[in-house]
Amino acid sequence: MWSVLRLCGLTVQIFTAGTVMTGEKGMKKALVSNKARILCFTLLVLALTGIVVTSQLASHAGAFGDSSIQSRAHRSPPTTSRTPTASTTPTTAAGTGTYFDHVVIIVMEDHGMIDICARNPPPCSSTNGDPYLAGLANSYGIGSQYLGVSHFSQADYIALLGGDTYGCVGYPCTPSSHANLVDRLEAAGLTWKGYMENQAVASGCDTNYNQPYTPEHNPFVFFTDITSSAARCSNVVLANPSGCAVTDCTLISDLNSASVPSFMWLTPNNCNNMHGYTGGCSASIPFGDAYLSGLVPNILNSTTFTTQRAALFVVFDEGNGYCPLNNSSEDCVYAAWAGRGAKSSFVTTNPYNHYSFTRTVETNWNLASLSTNDAVATAMTEFFTYTLPSVSFTYTPSNPGPLQTIQFTATAIGGIQPYSYTWDFGDGSTASGSTASHSYILPGTYTVAITVKDGAGQSASASKTVTVSVTLPPLP
Repeated sequence: MWSVLRLCGLTVQIFTAGTVMTGEKGMKKALVSNKARILCFTLLVLALTGIVVTSQLASHAGAFGDSSIQSRAHRSPPTTSRTPTASTTPTTAAGTGTYFDHVVIIVMEDHGMIDICARNPPPCSSTNGDPYLAGLANSYGIGSQYLGVSHFSQADYIALLGGDTYGCVGYPCTPSSHANLVDRLEAAGLTWKGYMENQAVASGCDTNYNQPYTPEHNPFVFFTDITSSAARCSNVVLANPSGCAVTDCTLISDLNSASVPSFMWLTPNNCNNMHGYTGGCSASIPFGDAYLSGLVPNILNSTTFTTQRAALFVVFDEGNGYCPLNNSSEDCVYAAWAGRGAKSSFVTTNPYNHYSFTRTVETNWNLASLSTNDAVATAMTEFFTYTLPSVSFTYTPSNPGPLQTIQFTATAIGGIQPYSYTWDFGDGSTASGSTASHSYILPGTYTVAITVKDGAGQSASASKTVTVSVTLPPLP
């Protein structure tokens, strides 16, 4: 302030001198004095509002010959900085996933791709008596190189839920204390349920072999941290109690309820899953297809699947050791995704296996992997329409001054709506909304950051540097 007053004093001196001079020199002096008076007024306003004048003031002061003003005015402006970011952070909110909020897996038995689709898709052919499975794959998405991991059923089921076969090579396999998806789901605040056709109890861990139910197709009873917990065993329920009005009414009822599990596993009995058993039923493709045609539409038309982001995965545990894609001995099996968020008429030749399903669940909910198998597996995210959100923004004017209103406008793409926006202006101030206005009191360099969060809980950020400076009139 004192420097400004001294500069204003010089202005008065110049103005006084200018008034007693005549001729050309007097006119020039008067012109300079008028500019100096304008400068004086500007500096006083800035000083009174608390603004620190930058080196531009020093330059003007030096022009009037006051070195002390020049020295005091040459001060660095305050700088507010943040590390620029442009990232996407997965959500850990219970229930909300990146690609789906609920998933249902149905595991069928002992038929390869060539058995179900009669060829390498697309399209999946129904010539072997499975029009519903063929239509489901052709309407949604199927992988033409999805492989089973074992030619022993129980090992494949364990792999899907546990990320490893844990040495399982023949029924009955020794129960394991290893971690599984149930552990990961519960740790993240997610819910789960297993639905077993024809198990002997309404709810519980049924370890008894009683056709058409068999515990080797129930991976939950393989893990000791499930079987030793009454609470966890109560989440393994009978899918088809007597008196059901629809196929697997327990599952369908849950899908139409207000409290739907995040993760749902359905094991059909040995007739419906195309496995067959002696004295009961044959390994019939048409029989299993008819079963699915009565079940899957009720899943896809349920309240959960029509109003929320839910995905259905239909997969066979193992095939016949043949892959029509490359005419090899790889065990390619039918694996199809369906639901609101699944792509339509989609086929991929990218290689996947049962660990890819495990990895997809982990990726969707940001869960830790269970073993090196699922850790290195490729998640099947290409089957879904969802893309991660991104955000950018512009601001005007591009060279703002102190106390000048700056208009910020953000644009978000990807993800799912609605979006929420949070601004950080780098000076301790924040705002919300896709547009915001802000002004800075002090000149300086500020890092402005915008963070957007989409309807799936995924977020992305972007930042830019905004320079605020004082612009003074040019010297004559």
